[in-house]
Amino acid sequence: MSRELDILANEYKKKPATVIRKDVNLYGTNIQNATSSFLRSVEQECKKQKQSVFSLIVIIHQNNS
Repeated sequence: MSRELDILANEYKKKPATVIRKDVNLYGTNIQNATSSFLRSVEQECKKQKQSVFSLIVIIHQNNS
């Protein structure tokens, strides 16, 4: 995964970007319900910045049990 993060860091090193983060737990719910408020805030930020294109990146954590 480090390689992918390095690529992202290099890609956005020279251009401004806004990062919005939300940790999601799907236990007992589905992804639409768990992320609906987050996606609304992304949409509001895009409209505020007058941007119609954005990148959605997901990092799935592995539990080391």
